[in-house]
Amino acid sequence: MKALHKGIYALAALVLTACGDSSSIGSSLLEDQVEIIVDTTFTVSGNPVELSHIRPATVSQLIGTVRLDGFGTISSDAVAQLLPSTQLDTAFTPANVDSVFFNLRYANTDFLGDSLAPMGVTVYPLTRQLPEVMNSAFDPAGYYNPSDALGTTTYNARSFNLMAGSTNTYSVSVPLPREFGANLLQHYLDNPADFASGAAFANNVLPGVYIKNSFGSGRLTLVGRTTITMNLRKISYNSVTQKNDTADAEYEYLFVSPEVLNNNIIHVELDPAITAMANEGKPMLVAPLGYETELRLPVPEIIDAYRRGSSKLTVLNNLSLSIPVDTLDIPDVSAPPYVLMVLAKDRDAFFDENKLPDNKTSFYAQYNSTRRAYEFKNLETFLSPLLDKEDLTAEDYTFRLCPVMLSFELDATSIYEQVYIVSDVVPYFQTPAAAIVRLDDAKIQLTYSRQISL
Repeated sequence: MKALHKGIYALAALVLTACGDSSSIGSSLLEDQVEIIVDTTFTVSGNPVELSHIRPATVSQLIGTVRLDGFGTISSDAVAQLLPSTQLDTAFTPANVDSVFFNLRYANTDFLGDSLAPMGVTVYPLTRQLPEVMNSAFDPAGYYNPSDALGTTTYNARSFNLMAGSTNTYSVSVPLPREFGANLLQHYLDNPADFASGAAFANNVLPGVYIKNSFGSGRLTLVGRTTITMNLRKISYNSVTQKNDTADAEYEYLFVSPEVLNNNIIHVELDPAITAMANEGKPMLVAPLGYETELRLPVPEIIDAYRRGSSKLTVLNNLSLSIPVDTLDIPDVSAPPYVLMVLAKDRDAFFDENKLPDNKTSFYAQYNSTRRAYEFKNLETFLSPLLDKEDLTAEDYTFRLCPVMLSFELDATSIYEQVYIVSDVVPYFQTPAAAIVRLDDAKIQLTYSRQISL
């Protein structure tokens, strides 16, 4: 439907004159009427696009395997480089290394499945450098020796408390050989420059690790912090007390961080009911792997409507898009928390180059659980350059709707209030997510103002 809203705006001038003692004050009011046009007569079309892989490059590792009735089976391992501490405590020698642990730490809510199901994890040292660009389909074969594990352990979701008294953070601690820590400390004493950066460490000390779910199913764990800890003990004779003194220390010497390469290796086998809907052409959002939605905005029709309704003075006010979705009736599966809407031709480059939404050709929206929709409110920045473009083609207005996870940081340039801006966008992989996109019910609203002289 199309609606007209009329009102008097500041397109008026009031002229006042005064001349001498005998003059009179006169005025004339010149007013123009402004109409605000709201047009919602447009339709959106689209289709599902199957995803074979994503680029889940974050510091988080998704480890385990789980099957959800109605959704399918998800399994995940990880490969990662390690960032070393630039200064190791030289008060201790390699002989003082008491024990070494590979730690996978996670919040007590960051797992999906049976908390008591026994699971196994094995850590392998990489034997060659990881490629600079990886995705969820990365094959670790040839990058590690299956018969040469650094360490392995079994656990359930609540096996280990991270620290005494903690109730919200847990850790899976994989014992590593004491010799691994001793060699690490000796290498630092001999060549400290090899610990100056993640790249130097990967090239000269340890290329990285392969973290493999080696036993069990029934749970996925989202690891938020991965470290290698060394426990050191030094015993020395005190000639004054004529007793032995014991010095103990625990250091986290290696970390998975944003400065080094990290990749989750994810495999998804979707339930036949989901693939059947997609095969029927029903637009869908399914993560971590599954489907995105390609959508075509009716830009030629929007531009035509705008031009037909224009006068000598017309201002484009706003273009908004609301996309309703239906969630699936599957426990632990909800709509993706955020979606990215990016021009389809730019979709791969957006993630490969770690771009951020520019509000020109890429936008994001948070899932509105009340309206059950994703709402994009300021698309006029996309439309405005197209109003005068010649040779408009479909790729100018064909978008991909992608499930994503956003990170935010405080805007340091904001003086008077706290403003958070997007600092990172990655494909959503943290938990299973799915929604049916109701493009037939999507609503586009074009709003513009035009001047009409009286």
